[in-house]
Amino acid sequence: MPVKAVRWSRRDQLHLTLKFLGNVPTNRVAELTAALRSAVVGFAPMRLRVEGTGAFPDFLRPRVVWAGVTGELDQLALLQRRVETATAPFGDHQEARSFQPHLTLGRVTATGHAAREAGLALEAMRVGVVGEWPANEVRLIRSQLAAAGASYSDLARLPLTRADAGFRPRTDVS
Repeated sequence: MPVKAVRWSRRDQLHLTLKFLGNVPTNRVAELTAALRSAVVGFAPMRLRVEGTGAFPDFLRPRVVWAGVTGELDQLALLQRRVETATAPFGDHQEARSFQPHLTLGRVTATGHAAREAGLALEAMRVGVVGEWPANEVRLIRSQLAAAGASYSDLARLPLTRADAGFRPRTDVS
């Protein structure tokens, strides 16, 4: 892969996005936090793994290099749908693509042939399981864009703690 073809994310920038909201007025953050708190009720921590790599939109035209997320994906997808529904009234961003859990590793800065070379090099890699972690909270994060990349700060941390072991979150949320 051409060395300067990708602007790699810093370690402190790595995160799993359940829902990107865009701009949310400051005076609605408390209301948004309450909505998220209700969305995570009944979810226990889940085991997730970093496994494999890919590119958006694809290896021939890569713009984003990512690491895949595997593990308890049924629970993660259900949590994501609950978060999506709870946060629908907030923010100004509407996502057209379906949820694909991943960690953004970098953004391809190269264009044309160099970008395609980078994508094909990534496609040729075989990356197994890199690590595993317990996902035990959902964070509401503020993102501030800068030339060196985004910086993030927590606005709220909502623990995943199933209060009742017999409780099952609703599955009819679309």
